[in-house]
Amino acid sequence: MLGGKRTERIGEQIKEEMGRIVLLRLKDPRLGFVTITHVEMSADLKYAKVFYSVMGSPEACANTAKALESARGYLQREISKTLKLRLTPMLQFYLDDSIAHGLQIESIIKKIHEERPGTGPSEDEHNG
Repeated sequence: MLGGKRTERIGEQIKEEMGRIVLLRLKDPRLGFVTITHVEMSADLKYAKVFYSVMGSPEACANTAKALESARGYLQREISKTLKLRLTPMLQFYLDDSIAHGLQIESIIKKIHEERPGTGPSEDEHNG
């Protein structure tokens, strides 16, 4: 189980460093408001699946994906320099739409409550 803890630790370090690099040093105009949500490392540490979310339109998501792909080499070099890993993992980018999906569900629930009087929390407080 030591390998599992190590892969998690390295994944977390890569996530933090990627967040810093994207925020402070990556100047690609195609890059939208992006957040690195998590990183999954392969057992042999050769690959890092980098999950990210983007606030904005589908076009903003597509542009951000292109920007991250074109910056892959730069990001790998920067991570290698900072974390001083013996082997620099190959970064693979995946859109994490769970945040957008959660916001969409929240919006639907809010709309249902607005359309059906008497189902909101304020009604329960007044009747209780």
